[in-house]
Amino acid sequence: MEFANYFDIIIIAIIIILAFKGLFTGFIREALSVIGIVGGVIVASRFNIGFGEWINSFLKLKSQTILDLIGFMIILGAIWILSIVLAEIVVRFVKFIKLGKLDRILGVIVAGLKIFLITSIILFTFSKINFLSNFTEKLQDTSYCYPIMIKVGDVIVKTDFVSETKDDAIEFGNQVLDEVKNMQ
Repeated sequence: MEFANYFDIIIIAIIIILAFKGLFTGFIREALSVIGIVGGVIVASRFNIGFGEWINSFLKLKSQTILDLIGFMIILGAIWILSIVLAEIVVRFVKFIKLGKLDRILGVIVAGLKIFLITSIILFTFSKINFLSNFTEKLQDTSYCYPIMIKVGDVIVKTDFVSETKDDAIEFGNQVLDEVKNMQ
């Protein structure tokens, strides 16, 4: 395995470029944003199924996978928005503390961490898609960053949720095929 291939260079460049947003937003906003995103994914990946079932009492959808996805997105969004609102409240309370350069430097570091975590979650999700398996296996063997990011994404998302969603999707696909066969 080389230290860095094109994938690694692109990922590292994206993380560094987007981390500089932390210069403007500062440490508190970035830290609470990380907590909101990671906490949102953790909570959503564990409670989306129950929340999806509750949503189904109103929407009456047949696809459990769609309900789980809707539940996941609503929980994640609610927690993330709550963390942003909380960040604004905290920033207003601590404005009298002049952190200046330290706030900006810590903001860059935490923003870089946030982008790393978001990218890890996205890559982990993509790693579970069958038609991308050749590409992801090659990255696993040739990239320095990819295996690390997959492990981080797995810890945050928890594979159980992905396995259950995959099984639900297969079951739903089989039900659709059975219905199509019955129509003929």
